[in-house]
Amino acid sequence: MNPPEEKLDFSTNAFGERYLYPVNQICFDRYDSHSVFKAHYHEVLWDDDTFNVIIGTDSGLLVDYVRQHRKQDNSVYIFVELQSLVGTVSTNCSIEEDSNIYIYGADEWESAVKHSEIAQFIYKNKLRFFDSLGARYEYLDDYHALKFKVHASLEQLSYLNRVTLGSENFIVRQLQNISENNLPAMPLKDVFTGCTAIILAGGPSLDEVLPWVIEHRKRLVVIAVSRIAKRLREVDLIPDVFVSVDPFDDSFDVSKEMLEFPPSVVFVNSYHVVSKLLAQWRGPNLYLGLRFPWKTTNNSENFYSAGPTVTNSALSFTLGIGCSKILFAGVDLCFSKEGYTHAKGSIETAQGPLLTADGLWVETNANEMAETSFPLASAREQFEIVIAELTENKFEIINLSLNAAKIKGVSYQNIQHVNIVGFPDDAKQKMQAYCDSFTENTLRQDNNMVFKELSKVQQDLKQIILLADEGIITNKKLYKCQMQHQKDRIVVKLNKIQSKLDKNFAYLARLLKTYGLTYFVEYMDPSSIEHWDDTQLEKSGDLYYQAYKKSAKKLLKLIDSSIERVVARKEELKSQPDFELMFSTWRRDKQLGRAYLWMQKHTLAAQSLVTQQSFEQILVEYNAEINSNDTDHAQFIAKRASAEGVEHKATQLFAKRDLHGLQKLALSLSLQPNNNGAKDSLTHLLFGYINVLVDNNDAALEHFQQTSVDSHRMYALNHLVGIELGKKHFPEAIVGLKELCKFSPRYLIKLAHLQYLTGDPLAAVDVYNQYLTLFGDDTHAWMALAKIFFELGATESAQIACDYVVSVEPQNKLAAAMLLQIGQSA
Repeated sequence: MNPPEEKLDFSTNAFGERYLYPVNQICFDRYDSHSVFKAHYHEVLWDDDTFNVIIGTDSGLLVDYVRQHRKQDNSVYIFVELQSLVGTVSTNCSIEEDSNIYIYGADEWESAVKHSEIAQFIYKNKLRFFDSLGARYEYLDDYHALKFKVHASLEQLSYLNRVTLGSENFIVRQLQNISENNLPAMPLKDVFTGCTAIILAGGPSLDEVLPWVIEHRKRLVVIAVSRIAKRLREVDLIPDVFVSVDPFDDSFDVSKEMLEFPPSVVFVNSYHVVSKLLAQWRGPNLYLGLRFPWKTTNNSENFYSAGPTVTNSALSFTLGIGCSKILFAGVDLCFSKEGYTHAKGSIETAQGPLLTADGLWVETNANEMAETSFPLASAREQFEIVIAELTENKFEIINLSLNAAKIKGVSYQNIQHVNIVGFPDDAKQKMQAYCDSFTENTLRQDNNMVFKELSKVQQDLKQIILLADEGIITNKKLYKCQMQHQKDRIVVKLNKIQSKLDKNFAYLARLLKTYGLTYFVEYMDPSSIEHWDDTQLEKSGDLYYQAYKKSAKKLLKLIDSSIERVVARKEELKSQPDFELMFSTWRRDKQLGRAYLWMQKHTLAAQSLVTQQSFEQILVEYNAEINSNDTDHAQFIAKRASAEGVEHKATQLFAKRDLHGLQKLALSLSLQPNNNGAKDSLTHLLFGYINVLVDNNDAALEHFQQTSVDSHRMYALNHLVGIELGKKHFPEAIVGLKELCKFSPRYLIKLAHLQYLTGDPLAAVDVYNQYLTLFGDDTHAWMALAKIFFELGATESAQIACDYVVSVEPQNKLAAAMLLQIGQSA
């Protein structure tokens, strides 16, 4: 519920902290806010130089926590609060002391963020998104819609920025991959016209289709995303193509099993794919996008590397090669009914269904609602955009899963009724022939071309650094010079420097300004230059040339590293190479699997014993990594699969009387692989809620009584007390309320009232006094206490209570009436 604004008065907890009860309820009753925040967020709020968007402010307390504990770096914190709360919470925190902390309302945050420096943070993959506790628990319903709106907007903004500027990670990977991005995919344009392709993605429905794919394997062009390689290996299905695009290390963790597939498979990769995957691939690869991040004749025309997900890229490639009928399998874009997010064989499925999803729902092909995530929702939107832009009606796209999310332009068809068109053998042979055309001799020539291209850029960057240094010195001279004729000569010199930068190195300008975005943003002052004095003009000029210098030096390091890599690649082609150079490069790049590539072309037995032993050690380390399940990604998924906090989601579902949602959550929980006390306790809470909704209070009571974890117990006790009161089991209800009071003193007033009603006024007086010590401004409690005092004959105490009420609420008719009654009885 969302209470009216006039009810949003601040309460004060036992630690002297003011908070809005409708926003945070009892979050800060047992522990002070700083302790609660530290336990909840740990260190995730303090990453270096990040742009953090936080939904809600926790009554302003989270703002002060961030202000007091943040690192003194360039991090930005944007708090997005419900519009109705902005004014109120702003009075409960101090942000004036920190120019990088802002509070915006739901109606104004988007404009503010778009005019901020968020682009440079997106470019460096430094955008972070968090929920406050109030937003996470959604005590106010409006937080749910706000979370969705903000997250969806940030996803779109991130995508548009990456399309426009790319990403620092993209450029780093692009330069790391230059030696492997030999063949563009574009020459395969329309080669598969008239054929049927099936895109195998990692959604839960994948396994429903795999037997059919295996049965019709020869008639299909099988295009699989790399993350399902493990599952395909388990069912002995070898695709025609693997696709991978992500530049991040966890992409290697989930895709590394593809490295064990035979070289008959073609690897279609984005130019910015994670290098560990591409460089250790033993078969042919075709790249998407541009090979070099600057304008050069050595860049070939190519298919665009579409996003935001690998499945989007797989569709883009499949459309590009001309497949007339495209089937989707595992392209669910939502979770299964059990809550699974991925297909069998994945790390995610091994950890069990996801219990803490974003709370987004989409309609499936079965006309039912299924839960999804923000990234999957963004991928679905991009699918619809791409499909809508298809001008020719020569493609038919079919999703084979009834439980997949509906996509405009994609129809559902039962797998038994699918008509496979075309015979792909000739097209597959053409693809293989194209890959085979890149011979070892071609590779030598290609390495030489890349070396020459990189060496030119290397020299040009050194020249740019020299020019930037010259510009810095000349700019300083300009503003120290007093004589106009000397200034004129200096301006001419600066113009010549700029002319050289613009004409001689124009092909690198955009890359420098993109890769060095952080530096150039410092130079781009939004204020009007017309009002600048000489000091500002000198600073601007200095920042401009410093930006060129810093960006060029930073880029030069990548170029130097790429040149070293090309030299090592050239060495790999030799029968008697410099093994130490090869080994050191492989270790630096974490690409020990290249040992297999060398062994494919050379005889290891012909080498010295020491060299053979080095290879053996390298292969042992490589295979250990391939077979390891203890990866950073696995640890992240294990943490995400935790049942921590699920009680809040369950309580939200109960508040909406969503029986289906609760039953689905209970099913998902039952499929979790871990069995422990926390899981048992949460299960009892869920089934307690379910039984309340189906009017089986006896069963509900039994389940609520068996909760044990504090966060579950608190919710259970609320309902346990309600059920016991309904049964007129007052002693049991009092026991439950006493336990609730240990969680929050706010329950003291309910305990006191029940004690009074059940004939124990003295106990009620004691409890009311405890309550009013903490919540002294509660006039209703003062009047309840006054009434008991009056009934007990303690008229003096009753009068003191009523006098206090009248002093803070002069118009309180109940207090006035009781004072009159006290006077009459005197």
